[in-house]
Amino acid sequence: MSFNPEHRLNPGRLFIACKNAESIRGRADKSTHDTLTPHLLFKLSSFIQQSRIGTVKGYNVSFDNEIVSFDIGNPEQLLVDGDISLIVQLRDGLKGLIAQCKASITEVLLTSGVEAARSLAVKNPSDTSTNST
Repeated sequence: MSFNPEHRLNPGRLFIACKNAESIRGRADKSTHDTLTPHLLFKLSSFIQQSRIGTVKGYNVSFDNEIVSFDIGNPEQLLVDGDISLIVQLRDGLKGLIAQCKASITEVLLTSGVEAARSLAVKNPSDTSTNST
């Protein structure tokens, strides 16, 4: 969503609930055991937040509804080409980046006090399978 200058972006706190990632195919090393230590990294302009390490169950990861937040004092400073984007990365302690996606949060900042829920499709740059966070 592109920002319309006639509307006012609301400052405040953005809360993000970390749910889960499904069908994660990758190992941190070449062993026969999954040794992933997955966590989520959130980038909002120059601001970064990170989740705790998720619980691996087979090829799925649970983040147990952990809440991460961003304090946004001046949302207009976050605008890039008329939009405010949140980058979400699924990362591993040894392997690094597993997958990432980018989501517009401009709409959320136009309406204060409104809860929005989204599932984000992410892709590993070298993989064609889709994973969810």
